[in-house]
Amino acid sequence: IYPGDVILVAGEAQSAEAAAPTQPSTLGTAPAQRAAPTAAPTPIVAERATPASAPVPLAIDSDIYCYGYIGDPNEAMPNSLSSFEDLEMRYHPHVKLQTDHAAQGDLMFIAGGTSTGLVAGDTYLLVEPGELIRHPKTQDVLGRHYAYVGQVKVLCAEETRSRGIVTQSCREITNGARLKPLPQIPIPIARVPEIPAFCDPASGKPSGYIVTSRGWESGLGLNDLVQVNLGRDDQVQPGDFLTVFRDSLLAGQPRLVLGEIAVLTAEAHTATARVVAMRRIMKVGDMVEVR
Repeated sequence: IYPGDVILVAGEAQSAEAAAPTQPSTLGTAPAQRAAPTAAPTPIVAERATPASAPVPLAIDSDIYCYGYIGDPNEAMPNSLSSFEDLEMRYHPHVKLQTDHAAQGDLMFIAGGTSTGLVAGDTYLLVEPGELIRHPKTQDVLGRHYAYVGQVKVLCAEETRSRGIVTQSCREITNGARLKPLPQIPIPIARVPEIPAFCDPASGKPSGYIVTSRGWESGLGLNDLVQVNLGRDDQVQPGDFLTVFRDSLLAGQPRLVLGEIAVLTAEAHTATARVVAMRRIMKVGDMVEVR
C-alpha cells in the first residue's frame, strides 16, 4: 500500500423489493370478502451521485526515471562513467578523446568501485548535473537540477574501478555521467480532483511556485513535468495535488485558477509534479497551493 492508493470500503444493501412488506394473497376469495385495496408501498429511491473519476496512475516510468530532481548544488556522487569499451570505434585522434555518446547496450568502464560503494549486479541511475535553480521571485538559489540520462548495471567491481553495461538511455549519455543508487519509486495512483470552481476559496495550506519545467518555461500544458519549491518538509508527498494559480493583474480581484498538478516524487523542499488538469496555460513562476 502506497500514498495515493485508493481503498474500497464495501457494505451490504437491501433492495426496495426485499424491504417491502408482503401483501396477503386474495386469490380464491369471494368478491365481497376481499379486503379493500391498499396503496402500494412507495419504494425509497436513493439519489445517485455523479460517479467520481476512477483512480489512474499519475505518471509513467519515464516521468520518474528520465527527468530528474533539484538537489544540493554540491551533492557528492564519486562514481562516474570514464570511457567506452569499444575504444577503436569511438576514439578520435584529432582531439585525443572519446567524443561519442553512450546508448543502451554499450559496455562502459567506470571510475569508482567497491571503495566508493559500488556493488556488482546493482543498477544505478546515470545523472548529469545541470544549472542552478533559483526562486522565480527572490532569485535565491534553491539547488541544482540533476538530470536522469539513463541507467547502468555494474557487471564487476574492483576497489577503484568497475565495468558495466548501459541498460536504459533517456537521452545522450556522455563520459563523466555520475552514478546514483537507483531507488524503487512507486507510481502514485489516485483520482484526479476537479479544478476548484469559480467561487471556491483558497485552501490556506502551504503554497509555493513552479520553479522549473522539462522543456518550455511558458506554455505548459497537460502531461508536462514541472518542479516546485515544496517538498516533504512542507507536508507534500507523492500522490498529493496542488492547485496552480496566478495573481490577477487588477488590484483587489481574486486569483486566477489555472489547473492541477500531481506530485510524483518529493525531496526535502522540492518536488516533481505532472500537469493533470488545466483551464489555462501555465508557466514557470506561477504559484501552487496544496489542496
